[in-house]
Amino acid sequence: MKTEAKPKLARSASRVYDRVQQMAITYAFKPGERINEVELAAKLNVSRTPLRESLNRLVAEGFLVVKPNLGFFRRSLDPEEVYHLYDLRCSLEIQSSKLAAERATDEALESLIQMVSA
Repeated sequence: MKTEAKPKLARSASRVYDRVQQMAITYAFKPGERINEVELAAKLNVSRTPLRESLNRLVAEGFLVVKPNLGFFRRSLDPEEVYHLYDLRCSLEIQSSKLAAERATDEALESLIQMVSA
């Protein structure tokens, strides 16, 4: 019986993490906003332990910050950091487009032309 409880708890913790991560990604938490653990646990209908584990994981991934004696907060947006991230994204997209064009087969290119022409 105990071996069944661990996978169920792991799945439960994973679901909590997935839900909270999705909230962070979609800005359900506004930049700089304090996250009220009690309210969030009630909203998600989960205990605070898996929620706190999820929040700590999101801190490690850079979505959230933790302030001692204050709790978890959504990371603020830094305009310079956003600029550099978009600059990096542009570089990556240009390079991936070049590689795709170099490696594409004639059939793939023809399919792309047909799709764009439609």
